[in-house]
Amino acid sequence: MVGADGPVSGLEYRTQSGFYIRKYLDPTVGSGRRGRGSDIAFIRYRYAELLLNAAEAAFELGQTGDAADYMNLVRARAGLTVSLTAGDITFDRIVHERRVELAFEGHKLFDLKRWRIAHVVWDGSSTSLSDLVSNIGAAKQKSTQPWGLWPYKVYNPGDPSNGKWVFRETLPAGVTGSNRFQFGNYYSLIREDVRAANPLIVRQPNQ
Repeated sequence: MVGADGPVSGLEYRTQSGFYIRKYLDPTVGSGRRGRGSDIAFIRYRYAELLLNAAEAAFELGQTGDAADYMNLVRARAGLTVSLTAGDITFDRIVHERRVELAFEGHKLFDLKRWRIAHVVWDGSSTSLSDLVSNIGAAKQKSTQPWGLWPYKVYNPGDPSNGKWVFRETLPAGVTGSNRFQFGNYYSLIREDVRAANPLIVRQPNQ
């Protein structure tokens, strides 16, 4: 049994994944209504993003100690108590920290393009349960479809499992396709008028 808000597969206005997003929500009553909107300013840059940018740059320069320091500032603000060391800093760790801190903020596409791994992560094939639970934390883990984690609380008085939670991995019914990033998508279109103004500019691949 579930509440009116789900999770119920395929039912409108219900959670399909078992999750709701609370990031950036304005708790003020009436916020978001037409004619009012929200009193919270739109966030264009966050200090955490600047720190993660600095960590990535430091990692690329081989300064893993500095990268760890930058990341630890972000992690400490989020309540994590285990600090990273220089030995913990890998490309996979850089990708993971950005993914969890900047979730639902519109960075993933641009990050994957910058790292040149979008065509690997979004290869167009469906994501199986085996794919979902394999290579967790790897930068190139395939993620072409959004899976859900449906929570159920056990109600069985007198049983040792009473009050415990069961989580079921599920692919929502509304997910019928798979993300595919083509190699040519790494390049932006260069308009013909731009090329005409400078004959030294050549077309992008796939253009």
